[in-house]
Amino acid sequence: MRYIPVDTSAMTFVAMGGAKPKIKDPKTGEVRVTEDGRTLYTVVLMAIRDDEGEQVKVTVAASEPPVFRAGMPVRVEGLEAFGWETKDPRTGELRHGIAFRAASITPLAAAVKGAA
Repeated sequence: MRYIPVDTSAMTFVAMGGAKPKIKDPKTGEVRVTEDGRTLYTVVLMAIRDDEGEQVKVTVAASEPPVFRAGMPVRVEGLEAFGWETKDPRTGELRHGIAFRAASITPLAAAVKGAA
């Protein structure tokens, strides 16, 4: 199993700013897209649980740019974590970390307005 599902049921998420397209080629500005043509975006979130928070970057695919403002509560569905490792081409140094992706990230305010 490459992707590990993350249980978000006891967590609250707050957007730390707007979604930014992931860049595939910095020289041309080409953005990364999925096989079905949706753009990949990075959203910086504050993940809060038990009065403690941690800032995480989450990748999400969307046909239209997600609209978030700093401080906006959001719903994250289908969150998964996966490890990555790469060698820095300049230094040869091995780098590694954990990345996150989500099936969707939606503002909670929109969900509340739509329910009324």
